[in-house]
Amino acid sequence: SDVCSSDLEQLDDALEEAESERDEYAELLEEKEVESEELSAEVALLRGRLDAVTLQALDLEAELARARPDRVLRTVLDAVNRARTECKNLEFLPSAFATANELQGPNPRQVLQDLKALDNAVANWRREVFPIAGLQSYLRDNAGLDFAPRISEDTHHRYGEWYTAIYKNRQVHIGAHLRRGKNRTLIRMYLHIDTSEKTIVIAKIVRHGPDSTT
Repeated sequence: SDVCSSDLEQLDDALEEAESERDEYAELLEEKEVESEELSAEVALLRGRLDAVTLQALDLEAELARARPDRVLRTVLDAVNRARTECKNLEFLPSAFATANELQGPNPRQVLQDLKALDNAVANWRREVFPIAGLQSYLRDNAGLDFAPRISEDTHHRYGEWYTAIYKNRQVHIGAHLRRGKNRTLIRMYLHIDTSEKTIVIAKIVRHGPDSTT
């Protein structure tokens, strides 16, 4: 009888301990579930805000495109069109727009930046900040542009026709060029340097003109 009583007490104690532990875990789980629900609600709220801001950005871009299409730069052609209105010291041939329209990959903002830097350099040339003989070094050192004044004789001999353009009713050579990028962002802007008018004519904007490696 005493043994049975002792066993019952042990069983009672064990049950009490187990129930206490069970209640503790039940409360902890309930707390964590509440935290989890709050976290899920926070995640849902953040996701909703992200969606709203994304839609707002798209709406604003569309509104900007309607109000000022020239301010949205999605393509190289967009950049060249903007440059035509902003760069007063440069001339743009129809072939510049036609070739730019074919070009995908280069960053339009970088294209605009380079054309603006070139425009600023021509403005300084006109102010006689530097002589025409110093154009290459000025573009490199002051404008941060990679300028090549000519193409090779071999390229000129083999592809001379490609490197000519019509400017003011006469045929001009467009071997001088700006270089930037590589692979997908590779771009060459072929130019004519008009020393009598002190301007630079943008003739073709392509990935790369034909040369002896073509």
